[in-house]
Amino acid sequence: MKSQKWIIALLRFICISGVVIFGLASVIATGGGGSNDGASSSSSGLGSVALSVADGPADDYDHIWIWISQVMLLPPDNSEKDPVVVFQSDSPQGCMIDLLAYRDEDFLLTLKSNVPAGRYDKIRLKVENIVSEGGPCDLEMIKLPSGKIDLNPRGGISVASAQTLSIRLDIDANKSINLHPTGNPDKCLFRPVVFVDIEPVGTRPQCPKLLRGTIADLIDENDDSIIEGFVLRLGQGRGSLTVYLMEEVVIFDGNGLPASSEALDIGQAVRVRGTMDPDGSFQASLVVIGEVLDVKGEAEGPVDPEGLFSLSLDPDQEIVGESVDVRVSDDTLILIGCDNQVDSSAIQEGMPTRVFGKYQLDDEELRAMIILLRPREIVGQVLSVTEVAMGRSVIVQTGEGQDITVWIPTGTPIYLEGDGEVPVDLLCLGREVRVVVDPDRPASPVAMEVWLKADTLEGTVTATGPDRTLFIDGVSTYVPLSATILDTRGDNDVLMSFEDILNHTGPSFELKCFGLEPCPGESAFTAFVVLVVGPES
Repeated sequence: MKSQKWIIALLRFICISGVVIFGLASVIATGGGGSNDGASSSSSGLGSVALSVADGPADDYDHIWIWISQVMLLPPDNSEKDPVVVFQSDSPQGCMIDLLAYRDEDFLLTLKSNVPAGRYDKIRLKVENIVSEGGPCDLEMIKLPSGKIDLNPRGGISVASAQTLSIRLDIDANKSINLHPTGNPDKCLFRPVVFVDIEPVGTRPQCPKLLRGTIADLIDENDDSIIEGFVLRLGQGRGSLTVYLMEEVVIFDGNGLPASSEALDIGQAVRVRGTMDPDGSFQASLVVIGEVLDVKGEAEGPVDPEGLFSLSLDPDQEIVGESVDVRVSDDTLILIGCDNQVDSSAIQEGMPTRVFGKYQLDDEELRAMIILLRPREIVGQVLSVTEVAMGRSVIVQTGEGQDITVWIPTGTPIYLEGDGEVPVDLLCLGREVRVVVDPDRPASPVAMEVWLKADTLEGTVTATGPDRTLFIDGVSTYVPLSATILDTRGDNDVLMSFEDILNHTGPSFELKCFGLEPCPGESAFTAFVVLVVGPES
């Protein structure tokens, strides 16, 4: 259900979008793969490009809406190739995406076929507007330095003949939305920091994606009235893709009951879950026909003997209220993790849960067709870290004041939210963490992965020190070799090296760093992403 705030933001955008004029700017892609090592760089033939958008957690924001109107692949400057339009919105206002709705899954913007094979240097993204809800830019019209963003992936982009290339644009909102000093009329500024991941589809195992759209045509390859698949129209000018039904596909009809492919028809709204093949077709393991409720929340406990459990609802859900009773039946499909089918006993207290179903007014309960489970997460502040045999024992205090002891086995990946893996030694007292718990060991929490909340450091370089150390307003700051340094001051944002900072002459650099505050007993802030924001060049 759309909130009143969201409607206000949308109306404001519609009113002014026709009169905003954008200049030209570009940004370097600051991470991810570049060259397609397994693909031919031959310029003959045609390939396909699957383009998706993602974002990680963003501090304080409830929603960040971005309107994308066009995406192009640009060939090298000396190439005879023409630019290729991969996506073109059917609305001048662009395709609206709520970035924060895709923290746990990617949004498939489009699948473009018939892309001339060969090398491309840049991805050009045309953004018409961005609006946020919550945080310091709440419902402000966030200023864009440009309507065009040029992404330059390291190594370029290689489209191979008869192959589908996956391009994933991770728009890091935490680093992209910057605030000007108080009193500046353009308080909120969007300078995009985008991580680009590029690889051929099928290079590694993939978790199923969930798509929604309309059936544009049915596929009956043998003309025997047996439906093998359909063409799915994605909407908003995002194009179509061919969907094939897997042999063990599960189909639910418009009433939420199990059905066969005979229930499929042209014009139906459907949700489809499955994976993409290297040829760009989509293999569906699940199809839901018609409009169903899609709600997210946290399981408050296991399923009772009557087949019910209570779901504590996340904000802004399609059902009003703090919680809803969910009915689980023998026909309910329950999946956990990537694509593992489980029974109702897998539903445990604290598990992030997504339910697709029909609401029964008479019983005031949600009849579940599909339940997607994610492992339980423990979120809070680290009170202690103790080295034990084969790992670490960590006590985390949650926001409710509960102290939970978690065992973190040796080798468990430790990530910085929005940036990637970091050394385990940076997990220490005082850290804000999100621990993903192994669902197969519920009695005593065992971590499968740990995410650390990033800290921010802003200021001017006042001195430099040995071993990749800077002093930012007097604060010792260590910049590891793996850090990304990006100059965001000009129209064309460019990657910098640490030596560029050391060898700089003139006014001192003003930096915005994302990383981790020092652990107890340490003195240096560790910066994994460094943005040069001043002085104006």
